[in-house]
Amino acid sequence: MGVSETPDVVLDGQYKKLYEEYGAFTVDNYDKENSGTRRKAGVKKWLGWCQNEDINPFEVTESEIHQYIRSVNNLADTSVSSLFSSVSMFYLWIIPEDYPIEENPTSDIDLKDHYNLKPQTAEYVKVLRREGRENVKALPKDRITKIFDHMGNPPIRNSLLARLAWQTALRTDEISRIKIDNIDFGKREIRIRSSKLNPEDHPDLYIRRVYYNSNLDELMKDWINKRRAALSPHASDSPYLFLTHQSKQMRPSHISRLIKDAAHDAGIQEPICTDGNGNTRWLVTGHRIRHSRISYLANETPMTLPAIRKMAGHAKISTTQDYITTDWEQVRKDYLRSTS
Repeated sequence: MGVSETPDVVLDGQYKKLYEEYGAFTVDNYDKENSGTRRKAGVKKWLGWCQNEDINPFEVTESEIHQYIRSVNNLADTSVSSLFSSVSMFYLWIIPEDYPIEENPTSDIDLKDHYNLKPQTAEYVKVLRREGRENVKALPKDRITKIFDHMGNPPIRNSLLARLAWQTALRTDEISRIKIDNIDFGKREIRIRSSKLNPEDHPDLYIRRVYYNSNLDELMKDWINKRRAALSPHASDSPYLFLTHQSKQMRPSHISRLIKDAAHDAGIQEPICTDGNGNTRWLVTGHRIRHSRISYLANETPMTLPAIRKMAGHAKISTTQDYITTDWEQVRKDYLRSTS
């Protein structure tokens, strides 16, 4: 069954409004009528899923994008990739508009890597290029850590957030879902549900453990015991470590914005590319911190690749191996240091 042949979906409220506005956009921006029709059908299916799951499309997380992909994964590879491409292009359209969303929730998802799909359509490749995935790079520790003192207010919460992002290599979506009850303060261990992996396929990694260092003990204690309740009226009935004055849980987009702004203030931010709508993609992001931490652990510490893979939540060890440096001078120094 093709994407455009799926049963009709009846949209209401904001879902209907978004679909109609996107439909008007496709009329003006697609040269071929069938391309616009296919994109509209894909977006309608996505918004229909959001409506049925009671998900706000402006607050959707990467984890929920994965849920959606799994819900259509019984279709042919080309159909799944077309639906995914439609969702990604929908957010490329919506972000520059006057809507409360700043991050494309599809930008860090690779269908080939996560679902073993081979979507070789020109449209899919175009979306990946727009997202700047070809420019993904790790940054050195001394550059990343410069943002710690520029995280803005409230300083205790935001400093803890940035330092945990670096030490744990968690995704912003996962940071937003840290629950206080899932922190073992004695072991300095945090249990977190993966935003990417399927529990049936990866039962050992779906709930994984990440760790932080003793230098966060006082900051963690200060935030949880004093500042958290003073900041938010929701503190007593929110299970989440990070919350705001207005909400029981910080949104991933809020975390991403804090990190980007801190990088600007620290003087280390720079543009790396623009997407298809001319929007700037920035070098220092929450996901860049994750990449940088994994690279640091793989290349500058004695931590083994299997251990890094488990902490990073990679489905395959080959993903972790991609972080190993090809700097032969570093290889030579490591060899001389480890042998006599």
